[in-house]
Amino acid sequence: MSKLAGFKEIEVSKRLKRAIQQRGAGENLVKNLAELIKNSDDSYDELQRSGVETSGTIEVGYWQFVKNKRRTINAFFIRDYGIGMSRDQAESAFGEKSYGEDTSADRRNGAIGVGGKDAFYGMEGVQIISIRKGVPILIEVVTNEDGVLASKISDNHSFVTTAMSVINNQIGIATKPLKLDQDGTFVKFRLPESRPGIRFETLRNNLKLYYTLRNITNGANRTNLRLIDVETGETFPLKYDETESEILQKPDPFQIAHVNKKGV
Repeated sequence: MSKLAGFKEIEVSKRLKRAIQQRGAGENLVKNLAELIKNSDDSYDELQRSGVETSGTIEVGYWQFVKNKRRTINAFFIRDYGIGMSRDQAESAFGEKSYGEDTSADRRNGAIGVGGKDAFYGMEGVQIISIRKGVPILIEVVTNEDGVLASKISDNHSFVTTAMSVINNQIGIATKPLKLDQDGTFVKFRLPESRPGIRFETLRNNLKLYYTLRNITNGANRTNLRLIDVETGETFPLKYDETESEILQKPDPFQIAHVNKKGV
């Protein structure tokens, strides 16, 4: 008989789980977006390592609304045209037993950041449509009444394609419509009323210079990140500029004057 017979595993309380999830990305919207962008980058990594040519396109769409008499960005989508997720992969990434599991495999961003799930903490209207080999799945994520992330995953074809149609109406001309013959993942969410929105220039500059996105914005990962105004369809490439970064982040060099033995 095992020496551990009769012992029961001590479960993690909802209070602790809530605290861990809340601290994951905190109130940092750019960090939330960065985690989701890196997930999209990883989907291309898997294809590129298999020798498949990809567009490398990662789109960050945004909607602006008036909040507290100010027009700010309060809702987003993140889209890639990568490998997509199967039902089993969706369960591993967002299922009931997924929290804290290592689902990154050996992908290039696997050791960076807090993970995509934490990016959705406290967000509203979270929907993820992922298409792999023509099969769509829908993942919905909420922060429940206990302050803990909860998810629902569906591969019901009629239900998921209806959700795709609704999203296609929402995105209009800003990006290509979701279709079953185009693999990839589409994520959308909006900020809760309690959180302020973000101004366009702040969003663009912070994403462009965010340190964990450096190999994405400088082209090293062969991916192309761009912002899209959903209302107008206007597109803004997000490319890392070393010169700009030096101006914003690097202090001016200085020299300590030589002092001889006489103190002169």
